[in-house]
Amino acid sequence: TLANYTFAEVDNTGLLQRYENAAWDGILGLGVARSKEEVGGPTPMEALVQGGLLDKPIFAFHLGRCSLEDGCLGGELVLGGVEPEHYSGDFTFMNLIRDDSWAIQLDAVTIG
Repeated sequence: TLANYTFAEVDNTGLLQRYENAAWDGILGLGVARSKEEVGGPTPMEALVQGGLLDKPIFAFHLGRCSLEDGCLGGELVLGGVEPEHYSGDFTFMNLIRDDSWAIQLDAVTIG
């Protein structure tokens, strides 16, 4: 349990001007850390790490998929590790090319 942490949910952005261009939009505070003055305190992920509530300071997504045969199979967000049943092989870690986003350098992309 993350004690004494304030979290807000926005389910209607209709009254927020320029929401689509806002620097603070994102998913659950999983973005690259910014100054505490800019965001008003630690992100949920930072607070979990600082509180010693995660095995590792990492998170992983397993994206769900839909097919005509199987319907939709749900996705998953794992905090503090990865789910081995959702991947094979080794991870490759990349340096970020920006300080404020998860952007990496790509030399080529292959699909299929």
